[in-house]
Amino acid sequence: MEYYDKHDTVNAKVKTCNFKFEQMDRDVYGVAVLTLNTALTEDELTIIKQYVSGQASDGIGEGLEQQDFELGGRDVNIHLWSSDNDWTLQTAEEMGITEQKMTMGGINN
Repeated sequence: MEYYDKHDTVNAKVKTCNFKFEQMDRDVYGVAVLTLNTALTEDELTIIKQYVSGQASDGIGEGLEQQDFELGGRDVNIHLWSSDNDWTLQTAEEMGITEQKMTMGGINN
């Protein structure tokens, strides 16, 4: 939440927002991990999705695109955001992921 500068209920409820990558099947996903002080309302979820989307397109994503990451034995560049119609931002629940798991950052192989 380093760049979220509004003093509203979202700022009060979201303690941290950290980005990482996860590989599922043959796809690599950018994942925003939120630590919440309390649950978000639907309106607050919409606001935080807008914030995460902005960070993916202009914030953290811009710097990551210029770095190489090793994946499957080769170097790749990862783009968190795209203007293509197939780009989406979904919660784990919206993606049908019900199992909560812990990872130690980086790219999981």
